[in-house]
Amino acid sequence: MTSVEIELISNTVMDTTSMEAYLSTKLLSQSSQPYTLTYLSSILFHITQMLATTLLPVTTAVRAVAFLLKKYTAALIHTGPTNNRTGDHGHQTPNGEHL
Repeated sequence: MTSVEIELISNTVMDTTSMEAYLSTKLLSQSSQPYTLTYLSSILFHITQMLATTLLPVTTAVRAVAFLLKKYTAALIHTGPTNNRTGDHGHQTPNGEHL
């Protein structure tokens, strides 16, 4: 399957808006926190600690992070890489939104 085909599979997370809502609902992200690479890695580490009777919550959380990375990549392509080696300052989308 291609990435586009996978994105079209029905899920709680279908785009960056539902991604933010899902991560917030599962207490994996705070709405006031910018999505830096350091913060993203923290979210991934927290996902590894999720306990569930089914893999669906973990799969959905990973899907949410995939949409976040897609958003980051699009912004990076649009604005170009920063001179920051740590990634702690994040990037902005073309409309000025912090990732």
